[in-house]
Formats: sequence, structure tokens, C-alpha cells
Amino acid sequence: MPLIPRNLPRSSETRLGVSLVELLVVLGILAVLIGLMLPAVQSARERARELMCKNNIDQLNKGLVQYVEIYKQLPKPPKPDAINGWMVEVLPFVEQKNLYERLPLGGAIGSLPEVAYRPPMIFRCPRRESLDRQTDGEIFWGHYVLVTSNRRNHFSIYDAPIDLKTRWVVSPELTVQQIRSRQGPHSGGYFSSQGFQQGVDRRE
Repeated sequence: MPLIPRNLPRSSETRLGVSLVELLVVLGILAVLIGLMLPAVQSARERARELMCKNNIDQLNKGLVQYVEIYKQLPKPPKPDAINGWMVEVLPFVEQKNLYERLPLGGAIGSLPEVAYRPPMIFRCPRRESLDRQTDGEIFWGHYVLVTSNRRNHFSIYDAPIDLKTRWVVSPELTVQQIRSRQGPHSGGYFSSQGFQQGVDRRE
């Protein structure tokens, strides 16, 4: 039986590596795939932001319901440039009692401790944060607003319009007409929760 040599000479047609054309084709395919994936990733991020915002509104609504059940009334309308109003009063009912106890209630905005410049996550809409781009050295705007009836016996919580610049510890309040005449943070619309009703709705 004849022996077959282990190391045969390579054919002159054998190639190593890839050509420039092949490399460009692969890069082109990768670019197309990335281009297709980016909108999907962006859409998923936006849905996550909206879900977090809806959850915040739902939890704030539940906290305010607990407040009303205990005190039999809504928090008093906020005074300008003072640390007061519904966002402050609801803190103990959304697991933020420690922060509530550190605030100089009714005091001037200038007396706010620096630790409270940035509110807890439950008060912050991720979509609105990306639009505001505020820094740690300034008091954050309120991302949600309270809407009440004239007699303050009914309430709703809405996203704040994107042009509303009211500090969160002043607890922004608006009417439905004031909200709907302005642009909301979610593709121009708003999420809202209606007082003692369960769930969060989308409104334009």
C-alpha cells in the first residue's frame, strides 16, 4: 500500500483572507442590520419611559387617595415660592416619610436642603427629564400636576406640560383647560389618573 505524504504542496489557486470587495459587502450588511435595529431599540426605550411614568402617576394617585381618606380633604392650594402643597404632603404616603421630615414645611424655597433639589424617582417622568436636562445644582421642575374641582372634592393627576417651569416642592396645580391647551411630554399627549378610579389613561 503506497504511502500518502502528509504535507502536500498547496495549489496556486488556494487563497488566504478575504478580498476588499467581500469586506465591503459584510460591512454593508452590518450597517443595514444596525439601521434596522436602532428604531426598534429607540421604540423599546420610549415604551419603558412611558411605563415608568404611568406607574408614577398611579402610585401618586394612590398615595393622595390615602391622604384624603385620613384627613378627609385634599392638601391646601400651594403658596408661591414656599415649600408646600400636594407633592410635599403626599411624601409620607409614597414611602418618603424620611424626606418629608427633613423639609422645612411652609418655609421659603431658599431654605430647601440641597438633598431635596432632585425629587424622588416617583416624582420624575423619564421622558420629561430628557427634555429638561436639569443639573443637581438646581431645584427640579414638577413633572406632574394636580387638577381639582372648584370645591376641591375631586382630583386628577396629569403629566405636567413640557413648558411648565414650577419647582416640584411648590406642588404645581393646573386646570384641565390649561393642560389641554399646551403640549404634553408623550408625543404631545398626557397620562392621567382620575382620583379614586383605578388605572391610568392616555389623553391628547
